[in-house]
Amino acid sequence: METIIGSIERVLSSVTALVCAAVAVVAYIVRDVVPLDWQWVTVVVMWLFGAVALAKTLENALRAGRRAWISRRASKRREQRRADEKAKTQEEERQKLEQREASRLAVLKRLEFLADDEILLIASALRSRSQTIQISLSSPTARALSSKGILANAGGLGEEDNWPWTFRDFIWEHLIERSNEFQQRAEKVNLRPR
Repeated sequence: METIIGSIERVLSSVTALVCAAVAVVAYIVRDVVPLDWQWVTVVVMWLFGAVALAKTLENALRAGRRAWISRRASKRREQRRADEKAKTQEEERQKLEQREASRLAVLKRLEFLADDEILLIASALRSRSQTIQISLSSPTARALSSKGILANAGGLGEEDNWPWTFRDFIWEHLIERSNEFQQRAEKVNLRPR
């Protein structure tokens, strides 16, 4: 509603400026036709309506300039807000990636401090080249590896004594790269007296 009223005001102001200018021009033209003792009235009318026309024209120009300035300022604010939101989103994504990487490094460090039965389980999976292994749902070794973030309960269907457990993808890739090392660690565990 305000934009309609504003548009009407702008049109009326422009029309007023044009009418005043027309009256001033007419007063200038008829100045020579009017008797000499009334010519001062035509000069006053000409200058008065000319001044009003000029004032209205300036007012319209200033309003247009102000609207353009406000529009540019609002546009800059929107752009700045978008840039700030984008920067904030990028920072949050960067922090998430850093946290994920830190979490992954912490899990990978845990591979250095595994119990003997955990090493044997990992070596067995590496020998079979199977990222998913079938062992008891209540297996203390599987639960220990799960609590360390190395192994995950695959869920789904299965028997309690033959349940699917899966090595997380980034762990499995790391284990494949270090397969020989884990096979050697398993051999050392097997050679220890019990």
